[in-house]
Amino acid sequence: ILQIAMKRTALFKWKLVQIAKKFGAIDPDADYERLSSYKLTELFENTVVQQEAYRELFSVYMDVPAAAKVLGQVREGSIDVEIGQLSILGADGLFSSRDQMPPPLADQAVLATLRRRIEGQEIILACMNCRKWKSRTVAGRVQDHPVCPRCGARLIAVLKPWEEPLYAACAKREKSDEEKAFEARLIRNANIVLSGGKKAVLALAAKGVGPEIASRILATLTEGDAFFSEILKAERNYIRTRKYW
Repeated sequence: ILQIAMKRTALFKWKLVQIAKKFGAIDPDADYERLSSYKLTELFENTVVQQEAYRELFSVYMDVPAAAKVLGQVREGSIDVEIGQLSILGADGLFSSRDQMPPPLADQAVLATLRRRIEGQEIILACMNCRKWKSRTVAGRVQDHPVCPRCGARLIAVLKPWEEPLYAACAKREKSDEEKAFEARLIRNANIVLSGGKKAVLALAAKGVGPEIASRILATLTEGDAFFSEILKAERNYIRTRKYW
């Protein structure tokens, strides 16, 4: 049952990619975010790679015997379970998962939690003008209009942490087709930040939001809770549709 439940989670996908790279089953430079969960699971079904991924998840990230004990105590009635409304702390747990779809109606408490998560999201700022400067920070600390301290340009792209290794390829003279596509994507990204400032940074820090979606969010010209509500819609759509990618 646990294996079935884990199969479609982001944690399992991450571990499966990690193990597959160790086994040499996929390219060591493969982009985690661009890989389809469905295709990966299908490709490594009933293989040593899948078995090793499950073994590491269950031994390192979970305490299955302790969880079974707690559930047994709940079943026996020795542990009482009380159901209440979603708290701020509970909302943090809900939104920290890449596999849970946020509720369709977002009140101010949920939006406040979303805003706090996005502002605390780790990102990489990278200059697409000189191609020689990058900085790791969190989205909430970025100034209204970020500037490269090396060349003074404002053509700054926002990268997810796992995209950082690909940035070095942008300075190469000879690039592969994949590297050229990534470079073009970062230039679009940087142009959005150039025009949208910190709002663009916050949008690009959200789950599943790239240059195209960020442009749509900024085009709504919303502020405050309304702005974060648009980000929430984009994240919900990403979570709902990513299994088909």
